[in-house]
Amino acid sequence: MLSVILTSLFYYYEYSNNRSFNFEINIEIIPGLFAVSVLFFYYLHYRKKRKLLASDICVVDKLSGTDFELFLYYHFKKMGYRVRLTPITHDFGADLVLKYKRKVTIVQAKRWNESVGIKAVQEIVGALNYYNADHAIVATNSVFTRSAKILAQANDVQLIDRRLLIQLIEEGNIGDTVDETERIAELDSIECPFCGSSLQLRHGNYGTFYGCSNYPKCKYTRNL
Repeated sequence: MLSVILTSLFYYYEYSNNRSFNFEINIEIIPGLFAVSVLFFYYLHYRKKRKLLASDICVVDKLSGTDFELFLYYHFKKMGYRVRLTPITHDFGADLVLKYKRKVTIVQAKRWNESVGIKAVQEIVGALNYYNADHAIVATNSVFTRSAKILAQANDVQLIDRRLLIQLIEEGNIGDTVDETERIAELDSIECPFCGSSLQLRHGNYGTFYGCSNYPKCKYTRNL
């Protein structure tokens, strides 16, 4: 698009100065203009990426919904995930799709000024089968209602609220912990000593811990 604009401006400049020009000769500049537009695009992309990765929670609070999705996109990329954004419309309840090894995790991003309710959890649960995902996350800069927490726990949905998001940003657990991601992924293969099911990362009122995937039948937990 930028190359088209630059080409149009060039020919307008030629015309306005009453210069005669040969289209067959001047068309040779189009590849150069295209290269410039590509470089300019990547420069804007790189600048946006650096700005979002450096954002603290105060900046996050002012982001648009789309930029909050990009904020999570870049951070999950740095963790070592393969990440793709879903379409702006008809996303079927998920904003990002994460892949690590053979695991697929879907994420719903809520840059919110109020408490995030049960609807967000319902949407991400409904999206699990559509994306053939193994795990689901709802991430927000705000907090979750009690009903949202209850439904999330019942459906093994991981909730990242404001407190945890700040912790992840400040401690760098989003940005520079590929090793931690590998450790979490490997933990999925560790069996619960009580019932033999796998352990999963969970978040409760007292922090983050590992719990049995067979909850509530099995209530075994393990500290980080």
